[in-house]
Amino acid sequence: MMKQLLLAGLLALGAMTAVAQAAALQVAPVRLDVPAPGAASKITLRNAGDTAINAQVRIFRWTQVKGKDVLAETRDVVASPPIVKLDPAKSNVIRIVRTSKTPIEGEEAYRLIVDELPPAHGKAGLSINFVLRYSIPVFFNAAAQKADALDWSVRSRNGKTVVTVVNSGGNHLRLSGLSLKPEGGRPVDFGPGLVGYVLANSTARFELRKPVKGLRPGSTVLLTAEGNDGPVQAKAEVAAAN
Repeated sequence: MMKQLLLAGLLALGAMTAVAQAAALQVAPVRLDVPAPGAASKITLRNAGDTAINAQVRIFRWTQVKGKDVLAETRDVVASPPIVKLDPAKSNVIRIVRTSKTPIEGEEAYRLIVDELPPAHGKAGLSINFVLRYSIPVFFNAAAQKADALDWSVRSRNGKTVVTVVNSGGNHLRLSGLSLKPEGGRPVDFGPGLVGYVLANSTARFELRKPVKGLRPGSTVLLTAEGNDGPVQAKAEVAAAN
């Protein structure tokens, strides 16, 4: 059985910006979509620093279980080479290839984890074993499908506001700039930029670490965000706290 990895470590830092300007290791692009019949793509690692660096590349199957992101080891997709040494101002191409012979049904999601490794002369015994981490979404698609079959719900739980999105469509939904507006209240933002993904035929939960004034069970809230193809707007009934 594959060893499953909760994303507490691997995704805590999220996908970095297109170029981490203060970092020696730079990665581009920071998202890969591979439509059928394609089975391969690539990223470029670049050393923008003035000393040589080492990087490790791994790929994991990405699913969502009970609203949370989960990674699992996979042999269906490989990244090569898995370890690279980059001299200053040099680049290296990493190939990502789907080797599985099983036809894709709908969409498969993966996370490509790129770690800049510490120098060999670093202090031993430290708990952190990487300098910088990129977590890059990789999607293999059988055919273009819209993530338009969405069901939204909102509830307060343990002093937090939780938005749950059920995506019964065949394509992932990328959400940014999520905002919630209670009846008669003001919009409350879940933070600028990327909020997260709702994978195909999956459920994702997004938390605001505070209660929202005017969020009453049975009332209706307006949810707005930016999605894959433009603005997303939905209404949802507030569920009773549990």
